[in-house]
Amino acid sequence: MFMSNATHLIRGMWERRELTSDGYRIYRIPRQYMADLEKKVAKINKVADKLDKPLVSLYKFDQYDTVKYTGRRGYRSSYTAEYVGVRGETPVLDGWRFLAVVLHSRTGNEFKQVPQEFTHITDKQSTELSEFVYRDKQCDHCNKQRPRNATYLVRHDDTGEIKQVGSTCLGDFTGFHSPHAAAKACENIFKLFRTIAEYDKAPRTTKTFILEDWMMFVAAEIAENGWRSRKEYGSDSTADCAKVKIIQWADDPNFPTPDEKYREQATEVIEWGRNVDTTDNDFLTGMQACMVDEINEDDMGRTAAAFLSYERATGPDMVAILTS
Repeated sequence: MFMSNATHLIRGMWERRELTSDGYRIYRIPRQYMADLEKKVAKINKVADKLDKPLVSLYKFDQYDTVKYTGRRGYRSSYTAEYVGVRGETPVLDGWRFLAVVLHSRTGNEFKQVPQEFTHITDKQSTELSEFVYRDKQCDHCNKQRPRNATYLVRHDDTGEIKQVGSTCLGDFTGFHSPHAAAKACENIFKLFRTIAEYDKAPRTTKTFILEDWMMFVAAEIAENGWRSRKEYGSDSTADCAKVKIIQWADDPNFPTPDEKYREQATEVIEWGRNVDTTDNDFLTGMQACMVDEINEDDMGRTAAAFLSYERATGPDMVAILTS
């Protein structure tokens, strides 16, 4: 393992996107994200250990950088980033990897439960799976054709060869007899590295915002695009899109301010959030703790989610109210 204490060497490897001698990729992660990263790795490894699959390795170099960020109006902010090495592989058995579930239809088969790392292959414009669009339900492993609800595609990493197999043969290729387990294992690793990459490149701001202003931008974002959770939409979530806009608003005097009706709805949600009963509800407890006059970036997600909690608790359709 590359363990030099020379920060400039580690930084150089990070800048060139070089792998260490034993396969670790170096990332520069904002310190405030480290606890979340360690939890994600531990969660993946807990499942991998039970299934006797490769574990994700996380190495902390104990080297830091101060990353500076300048807004468009010239204000300066910074955050501390830590260098880490990460190594992980999606489950592979003798080179074979789960690719997709095939739902058979006379009008053309559909490919479902596809790990995101393979979505380019199953895209409608791709020709890599064209031979499987009208394939019957035979298994290329045991060469038996029998009544099946679905078959499964596996792909060899080295040769690119794709085979269609039945459920009883799936485990011979992936180690998972459940297609859902095979897809989930691949998906977890893929999402982890996508998250790490986002942490690595995302600028941070130490600027604080008036809670009422922030919630006004969230309300406007919900009115325009509906509620979008970070789990489902990633960086296109409601909170992340509203964050980009309020930072632009803070930097640029000409950036438009949302309509005052959104401020009125924001004030109502804030009042509800500050007074809601949080007994035996950890999420509401954490949300309420963030309902202070000025918030920082770390408080944005939970306070934005107050709109969804408010809707669930009081009944009205938030989008309908905000667009009326």
